[in-house]
Amino acid sequence: QHDFEVVYSHRINDIHNQFLEVERSTWFREHPDYWLNTPEDAAQAGGANSPRHWWSALDFEKPQVLVHLWNIQREICGRYDVDGVDTDYFRSPMFFRPNLDYRPATLAQTAILTRFQRGLRAIHMAAGSARGKPILTMVRVPATIGCCRHVGIDIAGWIDEGLVDVLTVGGGYVPFTEPLGELADLAHRAGIPVYG
Repeated sequence: QHDFEVVYSHRINDIHNQFLEVERSTWFREHPDYWLNTPEDAAQAGGANSPRHWWSALDFEKPQVLVHLWNIQREICGRYDVDGVDTDYFRSPMFFRPNLDYRPATLAQTAILTRFQRGLRAIHMAAGSARGKPILTMVRVPATIGCCRHVGIDIAGWIDEGLVDVLTVGGGYVPFTEPLGELADLAHRAGIPVYG
């Protein structure tokens, strides 16, 4: 009614459900094989400083995980008059098992996330075309190209391929101290607005 743009923000890998059982969806509870780790392994991991502690992150090597998340965004774009969808890769940026041991995602795993982002872009484009009004494809990613690459996000490739309309960078935990310049420059060269 007031001509504001509305953006749906989708935390695709939020791990807060590990603290409160009531936050675990039926789909999540029915598919422990889609979890990146187990509560038992997490309990032996040495506390919240270990990546293994975040057991409820989803395993993006499972095709069913990608399909489930695509379906959520397809439903949002079809049901609501949104101007954009912000896919939050930052909360929590752990998509593949090597990260549980501080190792980087492999090239094959990075290709999985790129395929996932292509799928999201196609969903937004199709829904926007169907209603005659664009739906912006937005992403929130870690603060540097290196951090993105470590978790399997080829942000430079996504920008080159036209898979991103708006980029949000970093987490805001230490305001005005994150090294956002590298990603801001990369996005600005492609004419993409950046928000810290």
